[in-house]
Amino acid sequence: MNTRRTVHQCKNPPDNFCNLCGNYMIKAQSHAISESLKIRYEKYFGVHFVQEGKWWIPSRFCSSCKTVLNLWSIGKKKNLPFSIPTSWAEPADETDCYFCQTNVLGFSRKNKLSIMYPDYTCVKKAVADNLDKPSPPGTDDPDVSWTDEDDEEEGILENDENQSNYGDSERRGVLTQEHVKEVTQSLNLSQRSAERLCTLLKNFDVLSDDVRITEFRGRNKAFRHFFECKEDYCVCVDVDALLLELGLPINPNEWRLFLDGSRRSFKAVLLHNGNKFASVPIFYSKKIKEDYDGMAKVIDAIKWSDHQWEICSDYKVVSKLMGLKPGFPSFMCHLCLWNTRSRSEHYVRKEWPPREDFEVGKYSIIETIVVPPGKVLMAPLHVKLGLVKNFLKTLKTDSEAFTHYRKLFKELSDGKAHECNLTGPQIRKLFQDQEFAGKLNAEELRAWNALQNVCSKFLGNIRAPNYEEVIEYNMSMSK
Repeated sequence: MNTRRTVHQCKNPPDNFCNLCGNYMIKAQSHAISESLKIRYEKYFGVHFVQEGKWWIPSRFCSSCKTVLNLWSIGKKKNLPFSIPTSWAEPADETDCYFCQTNVLGFSRKNKLSIMYPDYTCVKKAVADNLDKPSPPGTDDPDVSWTDEDDEEEGILENDENQSNYGDSERRGVLTQEHVKEVTQSLNLSQRSAERLCTLLKNFDVLSDDVRITEFRGRNKAFRHFFECKEDYCVCVDVDALLLELGLPINPNEWRLFLDGSRRSFKAVLLHNGNKFASVPIFYSKKIKEDYDGMAKVIDAIKWSDHQWEICSDYKVVSKLMGLKPGFPSFMCHLCLWNTRSRSEHYVRKEWPPREDFEVGKYSIIETIVVPPGKVLMAPLHVKLGLVKNFLKTLKTDSEAFTHYRKLFKELSDGKAHECNLTGPQIRKLFQDQEFAGKLNAEELRAWNALQNVCSKFLGNIRAPNYEEVIEYNMSMSK
């Protein structure tokens, strides 16, 4: 082990550089120098290997140098691109230190060939003085015979003779661009997943030299002519042609439009009824906001009037489409005239008059509606949240079931627990809890089972084929 006795601490550890070629190497390319490698080093260069007790001499080889030495020792007739190895001397101070003055910040396996190495008297880089090396020794030589350690570390040499950056470019058993494309398509990988897989295969050195990882970024070339980029958004100009190109049905009744925005972007995608097909993006913008003007601009850009898709979004988007007043208005529902201020009637009055009038200035309407109310659907998750909330609200606070519910969700504050505001994962946890169901009375248990069937067979990710019968049956059972 090296013993360090210097007046400065190197910015880059010496073992991050190859003892043989002097180049920077990442962790995956770094290998310890075994005794067998030292013997091959001395046989190859004809000099004694010196490293013990000297901190300024790296104690590791890079994958390229190590592999070439091993191949040369077993008669593969491959030489290093230099015949004089890097020689190391102790630096006088930090300004003369090869490890401190070499800038490796931000470099990786892909771009480390661009590193500029300084010239200092303490380091003499490897040079190609005389490339005529003696013939490699036979494998019967006891000093350079293949060891179990080498067999474990270099087990892929029999199938791949070009693991290093040196030598010939022809290899056996490599994957071409077409092979990789076929693999990614058969696995149905996304662009990011395909690039990740290709990167891993590149690290294992099983790809041919002509394989380009960035090739997967151009998979959308066949669909670019369906989209048009304007000043502040990108939109599909021919949705029917895009669906035909994808091999999907173009019947508007089989799709629903999903609109959603975040701090960074706003998007509109088509979701298939029943989730048999993947979503189809038709609008994207980084500048449009989730407000009334933004909603109107999106609906106009995607030509919604030509397709009349049913819209399924959260309540914020729905309120903007219906021209409702933002915040917490008195009449916040687009379906009925439920009054948020009439708290004495909440959970007591079961029927409220339907909202039929969307006149500006009445019942919290401040803008003209963007789409007809009959084309707006409530998001299944919000429906499930409301159903579970209303069920828990009917439980008496001193009942065993409500007490168990409070113990099950101890992390909820008193306010949230009293209002029964649960999230999707919390609802799934409550559905799976058999003890909660066992504390319900007969009437509550019948309603609870009906609620679970509706949520799992209609409001879940996959809708049951007979969902209409399931809803009608469970509605009759819950009464």
